[in-house]
Amino acid sequence: MKRGTPLLLLTLTLTALVMMGGVFPLPSALADLPAQTNEPTFEIVEIDTTNFPRITVVANVANEVGQPIPGLRADDFGVTGEFVDSVEVVNVESVQTEDRDVSVVLVIDTSSSMAETPIQQTQVAARAFVEELSPNSSVAIVTFDSTAQLRLPFTSNRDEILRVIDQLPFGGQTALYDGALLGVETALDATDEQAVVVLLSDGAEFGDGPDGTTSEASREAARELAAEQGIPVYAIGLGFGIDRSYLMELADDTDGTFFESPDPQELLTIYDDIAFILNTQYIITLDASFLGDGDVKDIELTADTPDGALTGTASFEAPVPVPFIRVDNAPEAPVEQATVLTAQVLADDPLTSVTADVNGETLEFDPATGVVEIPIDPATASAETIDITINAVDADGDTTSESLTVQVVLPTPTPTDTATATHTPTDVPTETNTPTPTDTPDASATAQVLAQLATETEQALATDTPTTVPTATPDVVATAEELAAIEAATESVALTETADAIAEAAIATDDALEAATDQAIEEATETAQAEATEVAATESAQQAATDQAIDESTATAQAEATHTPTPTDTPDIEATADELAAQALSTDA
Repeated sequence: MKRGTPLLLLTLTLTALVMMGGVFPLPSALADLPAQTNEPTFEIVEIDTTNFPRITVVANVANEVGQPIPGLRADDFGVTGEFVDSVEVVNVESVQTEDRDVSVVLVIDTSSSMAETPIQQTQVAARAFVEELSPNSSVAIVTFDSTAQLRLPFTSNRDEILRVIDQLPFGGQTALYDGALLGVETALDATDEQAVVVLLSDGAEFGDGPDGTTSEASREAARELAAEQGIPVYAIGLGFGIDRSYLMELADDTDGTFFESPDPQELLTIYDDIAFILNTQYIITLDASFLGDGDVKDIELTADTPDGALTGTASFEAPVPVPFIRVDNAPEAPVEQATVLTAQVLADDPLTSVTADVNGETLEFDPATGVVEIPIDPATASAETIDITINAVDADGDTTSESLTVQVVLPTPTPTDTATATHTPTDVPTETNTPTPTDTPDASATAQVLAQLATETEQALATDTPTTVPTATPDVVATAEELAAIEAATESVALTETADAIAEAAIATDDALEAATDQAIEEATETAQAEATEVAATESAQQAATDQAIDESTATAQAEATHTPTPTDTPDIEATADELAAQALSTDA
C-alpha cells in the first residue's frame, strides 16, 4: 500500500455506528487491511547518452507511500559499484515533466455500481488529470462493464479526450480482469518512451460465469504482461467493495502505485498525485571518464533522503562517439606457435580507414567491417618482439590508436653436418728491413775508399827502404843509378797503370753496386723475403769484392816495394819485379 487509509473517516464512521446503538461488521476489504510494508524507492526511468561522455539520468525518488521526495541536491546523489571512480555527479535538477511526454491509458470501471456520484467524480478527476499532462502527452481510454472496450486510441487531442470522458456510459457487470488486460495491451502501442496505465474500479470481478466471473482473461494475465513489458499500473480502488488484493498485486508487481479512496471526493486528489508522480522527477547529470565501447553497462546511483539511503540501478549501452579498438586475443605469454591476432574496431560513425603498423610494415583492413586480423608466426619472425599499432579513423575525422607488444619464441636452428673448420695459421712474413736506396752502400763512397787505399799504398811504397845493394865499382854504381832510374820510371808507369786500374775497378764497382741496388729494389716489391735475401747476397758479394780488391792492391803494392822493375818489363808488376831481381843479381856478380 503506497497511500495511507484516511483514518479520520474510518473513525467517524465507527463512532456513528456505535452511537446508533448497533454493532455492524466491517466490510471485508477493510477487515483484511494488511500492515503497511512499502519502502521508499529510487527509480531510474531513463538514461540519455546522446552527449556521451555526459550522461543524463531521469529518476523518480519517492517515499514509502509513493509520493515524490522533493528538495534533493547534487551532493545528495552519488555513484557506487563498478563506476564509482569513473563517473561523477555534476548536477541535479528537480523538474516537472510538463515538457516530458508520457502515454497514459485511462481504464475506467463503468459498471452499474458506478452510477451517479462515483462516475461523476471519476469524470471530474480524469479531466483534471488530463489537464496536468504535457501538451504532447497522449491519452487512450478503455472502459469495462460486462465487457472491455477501447473507447479512444492514443491521441494528444485534448478536446477529443475530454469529449470521450464526458460521455462515458455505465451499466452492466464488472469484467475487471478483461479491462485490466486490455489497458496493458493498449499501452504496448504507445509511441512515447514512458507508458503507464491508470485503472479505476469500485468493485471486484463479478459475472454470470461458473466461478462468478465475467472476464475471459485470467486473474494473472494483466499483471504478468505488464510486469514482462515494463508497464507500470497505477490502481485506484473506489469505495468499500473493491478487490483490494488484486489491485495491490497489479500495482506492486508492475512498479506502479495502489491508491485507496473510500470517498469519490478524493479521486481528484489521487489523480493529481498520479500526475505529480509522472511530472515530478530528478534530472541527474553525470560525467563519465571511461571510453565508450558499445558494451552494456550497469550503473548504480545512490540518493540520501529524509527517508533513508536509497539505491537505483539501470543498464545502458555505452555509445562509441570515437572509434574504439577491442583486441580480442592479446597473448599474455610469448607466442610459440603460429596464430592470428584479432581485433574489432567499433564506432557509431562509419569508419574510413583501419590500418595496423607491424614492426614498421603497414597492413590495411576493410573499414566496412572493422575487423583486424594480424598473423603472428614465430617461424618467420625476424625478432623476438613484435610491436603492433592499430589505427582507426571515422567519417568525422576522429582517430584512435591501440598499441601492444607481442613476444615470440624464435625456433632453435636445426644442427647440420658441416666440415670442421680448421684454422690454418697464415704465414706471417718475417719482418725484415727492406733497404731503401739510401740503405745500399754508396758506390761513390766505396770508390773513395779504394782511392784512399791506393794513396796509402803509394805512400807505403815511397817510405819502404829499398833492398840493400852491395857497394860496387864506379861502373857498377853507374849501372845501379841507371837501374834506379829505370826502376823509378818503371815504378811510375806501374803506379799510373795501377791507379787507372783501380779507378776503372771503382767505376765498375760503382756500376755494379747501382745495378745491384736497382735489382734489389725491384725484387723487394715482389716479396719481402726475397728482397731480404737479395740484399744479404748483394752485401756479401760487395764485401767479398771489396776484400778481394783490397787484397789484390795490397799484394801488388808489396810486390812492387820488394822488387826493382826493369824498363823492358810489361805492365805486369810481378813479372817486372822478378826481372829486376835477376838483373840486380847479374849486375852484382
